[in-house]
Amino acid sequence: MISENPYSNIFNKLGKVRKRIILKLILRNGAAGICLSLAAGTVMGLLSRFIPIYRVYLLWGYVCAAILLLSLISVPFFIPRQRKLAQLLDSFGFHERLSTSLELEKEESQYKELLLKDTVSKLDTIDYRNKIKLLPQKKIMIALIILSLVFGASVFLPQPLQEEARQAHELNVYKKEQKKKVEKTEKQIKENPKISEAQKKELLDKLNALKQELKKAQDTKEADKALEKLAKKLEQKIDPSRDQDLKNLAEKLAGNKDSKALADALKSEKADDIKKELDNLKDKISSMNAEEKNKLKDALSKASASVSSSELKDSLDGLGNAVSSGDENAIGKSVDKLGGAVGSSLSQKNMNNALAQAQNNLQPNPQNAQGQGQGQGQGQGQGQGQGQGQGQGQGQGQGQGQGQGQGQGQGQGQGQGGSGAGSGSGNGDGGVTPYGQGGIANKSPSPGKEKEYEKVFTPSRLGGSGEASVITGKGNNSGKSETTITNDANAALGELKPYNQVVGEYSEKAMESMDNWSIPGGMEDIIKDYFSSLQD
Repeated sequence: MISENPYSNIFNKLGKVRKRIILKLILRNGAAGICLSLAAGTVMGLLSRFIPIYRVYLLWGYVCAAILLLSLISVPFFIPRQRKLAQLLDSFGFHERLSTSLELEKEESQYKELLLKDTVSKLDTIDYRNKIKLLPQKKIMIALIILSLVFGASVFLPQPLQEEARQAHELNVYKKEQKKKVEKTEKQIKENPKISEAQKKELLDKLNALKQELKKAQDTKEADKALEKLAKKLEQKIDPSRDQDLKNLAEKLAGNKDSKALADALKSEKADDIKKELDNLKDKISSMNAEEKNKLKDALSKASASVSSSELKDSLDGLGNAVSSGDENAIGKSVDKLGGAVGSSLSQKNMNNALAQAQNNLQPNPQNAQGQGQGQGQGQGQGQGQGQGQGQGQGQGQGQGQGQGQGQGQGQGQGQGGSGAGSGSGNGDGGVTPYGQGGIANKSPSPGKEKEYEKVFTPSRLGGSGEASVITGKGNNSGKSETTITNDANAALGELKPYNQVVGEYSEKAMESMDNWSIPGGMEDIIKDYFSSLQD
């Protein structure tokens, strides 16, 4: 049936042809996309046999989806416009009737009306469905079949690198997890208002070094080792005695009415309040009578006896002596010195908290730590058996010690024996224990006064001047010694340090040395256990 408007019939026919062409393009591009996907899958599958690629076919699935999506998105770019459609239909036997009709659409002539009648009358005679086939070209179908067979065959080939690819992927995931921990710790340190800029820089430098070590790690064990080493270094810098000193100081000063306000400020741990109360204490001392001064001196003496820090002791004793003398200038200097000592202890306490928080953040994953603990325990247990059964000595052994050194006797044998190696039952329940919850270097100080060992003249370590003594002889009461006396009146014997602090410094040096030397894993454990035992 011919419409009153012949152009509506023409456009209707062109619309139907357009839809069929769109469907044809979708099928063609889809088939071409599948061919490309199969080719990509084959290449990726073959590469995975030579290069470790984790879940190669899952990765191929993403590539395949992207290719097919692009194939479908490209369809609109291939759809012909109306004039191209008219030319296509003219090629089916219309002899340019449609093209000419579209060109004369806006013109009026007798020839146009005759042309439109002739064109519309022949529209229904065009079998465009037979002319425009939906199936893709034969060469595309052949390529599709061949590529499907090749891809299917490649899937069943052995994958010798599959396990290596899995391990590499797990390592990358683990590194990312640890990197997030480090970045979280960095953010906490930067935002911590209680530690100084120098302390922040020190911690951030260590974290930057850790990130570089994690980046270079070849497996999760190396990554965990880097975490454990930093955690150990942080642990060595924790000085829990400062925390206890501040508590003891506040407790003893609270017993005196004139120093009670200072004790309350110490408990609040606010630096501004502490400074304010120290200034107030200066003014109070100048107006005290003899009895009040004696009571204050007694409180200062008790406070001095309750702390382990030599800096706090000296400042408290100095203030007590200044109070007794009544010298206002000496009192002012002594109070300022006490303020510096308290500030140092408070700074160390804040540093302790920051170190403990960093320690807690940087603990290895529990599963990795447990696996390492079990592996080390088994290896050390075997070492103990070898040390006792295959020692190269007799009786107590004739190695470089008597069973407790690093010799080859009954104790440690080849460095893997009983006393240093442990019983082999380690559980590795998560790495280092944070400050305040136990651990090697986190023990709370004993309530008693820390033992003061005698001073040793070691200029190279303690900063003294002069020459060292030379002592010769054997392990009895006889022998000789030579001593050189210095004429320097300002010669210093060094500084008396708490035992745990000295051991901590040596332990930290040992941890740094292990970073720079290639040491067997078993020996590293022995060294760690040795320094841990010194702090028990």
